[in-house]
Formats: sequence, C-alpha cells, structure tokens
Amino acid sequence: MRLVFFTAAFAAALSPCALADSVPLLGDVEREAWTFDLQELSASGGDENDVRVFSLDANRSWRFSSGLEPSLGIGLFGSQGSYVGPERDADSYGFSAGFGLRYYAFELGGAEFFLDASAHTTYPVVTQFPEGGSKANFYGRAGLGLQYRLSEDWAVETGWRWGVVTNGAEDSAHDPDYDGSGAFLALRRDLSVGEEHSSGESGDRVWLLGTIDEEAWTLDTQYLMPADDFDDDFRQIDAIVVDAVRSWRFSSGFEAQLKAGVMFAQGETSEPLSFEPPRNSDATALVTGAGLRFYPLALDNFSLFLEGSVQMLWASDPFPAGGARVDGLARAGAGIQVPVSEDWAVEAGWRIDHVSNGGGIVAHNPGWDSDGPFLALRRSID
Repeated sequence: MRLVFFTAAFAAALSPCALADSVPLLGDVEREAWTFDLQELSASGGDENDVRVFSLDANRSWRFSSGLEPSLGIGLFGSQGSYVGPERDADSYGFSAGFGLRYYAFELGGAEFFLDASAHTTYPVVTQFPEGGSKANFYGRAGLGLQYRLSEDWAVETGWRWGVVTNGAEDSAHDPDYDGSGAFLALRRDLSVGEEHSSGESGDRVWLLGTIDEEAWTLDTQYLMPADDFDDDFRQIDAIVVDAVRSWRFSSGFEAQLKAGVMFAQGETSEPLSFEPPRNSDATALVTGAGLRFYPLALDNFSLFLEGSVQMLWASDPFPAGGARVDGLARAGAGIQVPVSEDWAVEAGWRIDHVSNGGGIVAHNPGWDSDGPFLALRRSID
C-alpha cells in the first residue's frame, strides 16, 4: 500500500502541471477547488495501543476530464493516547503537507462516488510522535467517499479512509507503526468550471509578493558530500539529488517554488567511540517540498539569487543507517542565473543541506550535514 501512496504523491507533485489547461493523459482541467477536510482515525481492531489521530487539511485541487484529480494539501495534525510495551505518551500536535490523487468513479442520484489516496509528511511542533520516536513521519491514507453538490460552487463530501503513520524505522520502538481507519467530512468550494478555468498566469498579483513576472520549469542537479570533519569521519556519504522545480517569479524579486525529485545516496555511517563496524547507508529516496528564492541583483546578462527550501525525504531504507526512512531535508544556498536565449537559462551555485528525522540528539536520529555544487537548466513558460 505504501507504494500506492508514494506513486500518488510523486504523480501529484509533478502535476501542478495542473496549472496548465490540458495535461497529457489527464485531459483538460474542468474545475479547480479548495477543500477543507476533517479526518479522525481510530486504531485498527486488535491494536493494543489506544491512539487516535486527527487531521484538518486545506487542499487545492485540479479536476481533469479523465476523472482524475491531483491535489496539494497543507494542514494541522494531532494525536491523542498512549502506546504500550513500553508505555509512551502519544499526545502531539503539528503540521502536515503533501499530495493527493482522486478518481471519480461514477455518479448516482445527484452524488458522485470517488476513490482517493494521499501521501503527507507530518511534523509535530513540540514532541515526537510517539514520545521517543521521530518528528518527521509519513502519513498515508486511502479511501472512498461521495460528493454531494449543494450549489454550483459548493459541495459536501464524506466517506471512510484507512491510514498509516510511520517513519519507516521497521520493527523499532522509535517507529509509530500506526494503522487506523475512520470517517472524514469535507466542505468544497469550486473556483472555476469548464471554459471559465483560470490559472495563475503572468501578470496576476499575489498579496505581498507582487505580480507574476515569469513562470518556469527547472531541472536541478546537486552533488552532496560531507560538510565538516565530523561528517567526513562518521557520515561518509555522497549523494546526488535531481529535482523538477515549478516556479513563479514575482515583481518583488521573490520566487516561490514547488519541488519533486529523487536522491541517490551511497556511503556508510559509524559512531564516535563505538566498536561496531560501519553500517551501509546506500539509499534511494523521493524528495518533495517547497522553496523560496530571492534575486537581490537582476541584470540583463545575469542574476544573482539566495534561496532556501524545506523538503521531505522518503527513502528506500533507513537513512542514514540507524535512522528512519522519513526525514526532513533543509537546504540553503546562493547561485547565479545566466540566460542563453529568450526562454532558456542555466544556473549554478552552492548549497548546504541538513538531513534529520527530528528525533533530537539520539541514536535513532543519526543526521547528516552536507554541502555541494548544483547545476540547473531552466525554461520559462510564461
């Protein structure tokens, strides 16, 4: 089931493409909408842990003529209860963000029936979930429901979903390993229908950021290597991260970005004063998130920029070794952009990166600091 969640997440990440009027395989955009979705999950039968999970999501969606609807979501996440064996507090609250994919199967009696799946990453504000675990967790859901239209612009939705919360640590007391199911209730407002569809084109104004001067796709590749003596000695890992970046550059000099990509890591980890042999840290991971860039200097021949991003890393194996399969990836750097034609530009620069699952300074959060050069090819689509 996790493979389904990952596939849905990656497809949705690349599809704000959904911001185009037509997308190959998906068809034409028929509706855009905001949906506010309230979900409660109770532990599955037979689970001795008394834990409930709550989430409230704001989802931006694009419905296509094929019946498929990708979405981007951000929201609040909370949990209440306790784990046993050993007993651990599971009360937490924080944020979540991710992607979803829905399919409208059929319509009956004024209601539309759908199947949906989503992949979110949760990050509690204060405590880990559960206590002694990690802050970054994968929150996947799949379910079915019906949508009943109240008016041309408004609809209500309800249904049932099954969910999992895990950091992928596998058979570890530090993994929440939560399975649950429960009902959801949502209120939906459509923004456009059919030919009235409109999508963030150049010239549109966004509060505080100004007007959109340019939209672009960028293919970005960064090489990562240990950042300092500690990482060089105990986190001997090298990696390559390849991102597809959808960006909106504003008249204020800021640029908002959505990112989706892959990371290939190779190396090994060890711990100071430990007699255990080094552990293999080879891993492949999906990397998704958002970034913000600022251009302090923009000339005809080149532009300089500063940027930062927060991404979530979903790895094939615990990364680094001894940690979790779900981590946060924080990145910051500077670079130069040089146009080579009216629509194309190349970018180069340097970024520093930090990987952590938020567990704190503990053995199950090995962490990894790295830095390295990046090179990118950018195409303007405005």
